[in-house]
Amino acid sequence: GKLNKTDNEISLSAILTFRNNAEFTSLALTASVLALSYTSYTSEVIMVDDSSNERMAIIQRVKPRLSHTFDIEIRSLRTHAGPLGYGSAMNLGLTRARGNYILLLNNDIIISKNTFKMLLATLKSHARVGGVVPRFVEADGKVQEAGSAIFTDGIAMQLGSALGL
Repeated sequence: GKLNKTDNEISLSAILTFRNNAEFTSLALTASVLALSYTSYTSEVIMVDDSSNERMAIIQRVKPRLSHTFDIEIRSLRTHAGPLGYGSAMNLGLTRARGNYILLLNNDIIISKNTFKMLLATLKSHARVGGVVPRFVEADGKVQEAGSAIFTDGIAMQLGSALGL
C-alpha cells in the first residue's frame, strides 16, 4: 500500500540523469524512490534521459508502479538534440525541480534506504553547509569517495577518495 507521509514544509527533488543502460537506470530509480519513502518529506523524481538510443521500456513499466506504491511523483524529460552530457542534462532537470532540497543522482549508483534521511539531517543541523555528499562505496566494499570540500574560490576537492587524498 501507499506510505503515509506527514505534511512537512521541506520538499525534495531528486534528479536522475541517464543515457541508455535501462536496467541500471531502473534499479537506480527503484532504490532512489525507496530511499525517498524513508523520509517524511514530500518528494518528486525528475528523470532526464540524455538522448538514449536504446529501448527504455523497462523504465516506462516500473515508473507508474513506483509512483503509485510510494506516492512519489516521477516526471520524465528527454533531450532531443543529441546528448548534452551530465552537467547540462542535470541543469535541465534543475529547471524543473520544485523542491527546497535537491538531490543529484546518476544511474550507476544504488542508494541505501537511509541515505537521504542522513544527508538531510546533516544539512539541517549545520546552517552554514550548503550541500552534502555521501560516502561512495564500491561493490567490493572499497571506499571510492567520502565527501568533498568546496573552498571559497569555488574549487572542489574529493575527500577520502581512492586516490589517497
